[in-house]
Amino acid sequence: MPQHDKLVLPCIEVPSLSPRPSIYPEGNVKIPMRLAIKTSLAAACIATALPAQAHAASGAAEKLPTRYSAAQILQLTPAQQGAYLAPLRALAGALDGAGRGTSSGIYTNVIIDAPNYQVDLLVTEPAKAKRLIDAARHATPSINTTLVKIQSARYTRKQLDAARDQLANQYSTHQLAYNLISAAPDPHGASLLVSVDDVAKARATVGNVARSMRQSAVPIVFSSGTALSGLVGKAPARTPSAVTANAIDPYWAGVRWHDSSPFIAGDQLVTVEGYCTAGIPAMTTDGHNTPVLLTAGHCVKSSAVSDIQTGNGKAGFYYNPVVSGGNEVGFGGGSSVSDQWDATEIVGQNYNADESDTTTYKKITSVAYSYDGDFVCQDGAYSFFAGQGVPCNIGVTNQDVLYWHANGSGVDVQSRGVQGRHLISYGGQWEPSGWAGHSGDSGGLVFSLSGGNTQARGQVSAGADDTWVGQGGDNTIYWTEAPDILGHYNLKLNPNT
Repeated sequence: MPQHDKLVLPCIEVPSLSPRPSIYPEGNVKIPMRLAIKTSLAAACIATALPAQAHAASGAAEKLPTRYSAAQILQLTPAQQGAYLAPLRALAGALDGAGRGTSSGIYTNVIIDAPNYQVDLLVTEPAKAKRLIDAARHATPSINTTLVKIQSARYTRKQLDAARDQLANQYSTHQLAYNLISAAPDPHGASLLVSVDDVAKARATVGNVARSMRQSAVPIVFSSGTALSGLVGKAPARTPSAVTANAIDPYWAGVRWHDSSPFIAGDQLVTVEGYCTAGIPAMTTDGHNTPVLLTAGHCVKSSAVSDIQTGNGKAGFYYNPVVSGGNEVGFGGGSSVSDQWDATEIVGQNYNADESDTTTYKKITSVAYSYDGDFVCQDGAYSFFAGQGVPCNIGVTNQDVLYWHANGSGVDVQSRGVQGRHLISYGGQWEPSGWAGHSGDSGGLVFSLSGGNTQARGQVSAGADDTWVGQGGDNTIYWTEAPDILGHYNLKLNPNT
């Protein structure tokens, strides 16, 4: 796993500009969130001590669930996690909406702290936090604001976003001497977290970047990383040992590999680019209610419309992918590819809003953003056929990341989404280890369970080169978010299950 550079680096200038227009609908806004994995990041530009933390004093008291430790939370089933986290998820969403609205001048972030059963609200002026909390409670009266813990931050969300966007713009216009892998605000509001291919070169040139922006300062903390890869299963791929050993349900293996209309999330897809996974089942909002299936944009080329089919031959045997002999899923690619959200539409067949799990399917009833400290699962086909079932306990480690990867035409593009890592408990803390995804999972549905139903969070997009030793899976994955994808295409979740 890439490690953070331990040196404190020069500052990057933050333009004193009006905030960029939000890409999110009012009242349902996402922001980057705190790393659940503890890191110590010194910030050269922060000279003042932060005020003491405080708990919000408002909100109706109510009986709270039994508190679980970090280790116990990971032992819960996804449904149990969903029930336990539901009040925290609702509170984080409401605070985020209020923060990005009338309180944007002080708002930095929200963080779900599940072991302490609270939501951390980070603001630059804690004395003004009550107005933000009151606005959140007014918009969503059911939230329990006694679970809010107010914390002080150095920079607002607007300042951090502006600094990140300026750096990304310099990269896109070839003004940087190094390659960006990912860039995101530190969820604690202290700096930018930037992963690059050459830390030494980045440190040597960051002063020029700062001077060129000529505004107030935000520090950059660089980490060294390798280029992200879109999780398309390229040929030749190994045959998952779990299939040959019959370690997975043979009937459901056949369903996921050879499914027929109506197709659902988690189905095996074969495209001209390789093996991928079916994602969000959607429907048009133009009055025609046309069924649409979504998958990762880098699974196809933007230069031409592609035929997409299910797997062919024996279930789970990944040979050279040939789009022939499988069941017709539809046509995708071409102008429908979105690099920003790494998505493409597939049309031509019927698609239902169900998620293909390990031995059955589950209804998808809603969509939502993810917040740091939350947990999700993903139903990538390769992970299933490799005997990993549906990987869960994937912790949201940064909820708003710009990252760069190759699209279906081999061109390096910028996408925006979420970083997550499979977590284990070690020494009473969460640590990154284990299988989160693999090539062939691209397009797979990222989801959580909420109220006994499946809630779509997004689609698998990319993986970091941090192979889990002994199994070959990536510990870190990136996904683009369901509300953003549906909004881009003016689609809604398919109501048919």
